Amino acid sequence: MKLSDLDREVRAIADEIARIDKDSPELTGFELAWERGNISQEEWESVQANAQANTKLQQEQIVRIEKLRDQQPVLMATFVTDLVARLAALKDAVDAKLANVPVAEQDRTLSFNRILLPDVCACLTSWRDGTEPKHWIAWAWRLAFRMADETEAALKR
Repeated sequence: MKLSDLDREVRAIADEIARIDKDSPELTGFELAWERGNISQEEWESVQANAQANTKLQQEQIVRIEKLRDQQPVLMATFVTDLVARLAALKDAVDAKLANVPVAEQDRTLSFNRILLPDVCACLTSWRDGTEPKHWIAWAWRLAFRMADETEAALKR
């Protein structure tokens, strides 16, 4: 397996995680609605069950990525290191671009990604190194490629 093959495969898995996440309900809003009596106990339980099922599906995708890491540990370490370096370079480029731009005039995509990129990098680095990430690793994989692509496009504008 080549690095480009691994990139393609991991990106496809990350895209699947993002698709599953897109179909997951945001529990915080539903919990608030349930606490205020805006939805029934039955509706709340249905939302919780849906979220748990989608979490399980995302975790199954993470297992696929972990199998790739087990099969190709050196290649995966290189891949993650390169991805983290790409994301860190994008963060630096965003910092430079927004350094003298008033907050109200900043590109929202760049501003948002600027905040999250360090956590995504730290999470992927921890996972690569075999330590417990600060965030759920599915979160980082779901965001990494999308943020890289969005940030690169926004920097070109």
